Amino acid sequence: MLKNQRVFALILTLTLFLSACVAPAAQAPTSDTTKPPTAESAPASTTAGATDGAQVIEHVLGEITLPATPQRVVVLEWTYLEDLLALGVQPVGVADIEGYQTWLKVPVELDADVVDVGTRQEPNLEKIATLEPD
Repeated sequence: MLKNQRVFALILTLTLFLSACVAPAAQAPTSDTTKPPTAESAPASTTAGATDGAQVIEHVLGEITLPATPQRVVVLEWTYLEDLLALGVQPVGVADIEGYQTWLKVPVELDADVVDVGTRQEPNLEKIATLEPD
């Protein structure tokens, strides 16, 4: 019985030691819901400073300005194809159309003029370039 108690005490000590070594998780900042939002606290708009249909997209590496909403889109993954179709956008090129139509059954069909640009793992870059995507 004494041996079991020592093993238990050792495991408990190691557990407490290891849990003390782990840094606490960063807590998300809390917002005060009693105050109205100000210009400093409001999130930046994705179209801030954009004119004539241009869009400014902020990301972790900075920002990029798109002169207009892209119309000619090439999709290399089926997940993004489903997203585009759900938004009512028909791409000009899709990777592995045959596999997509075999394995995924979505109510929105691809247009007949959508071009297959190769496999998802190895798309044909020359074929994508001839489609002149935005």
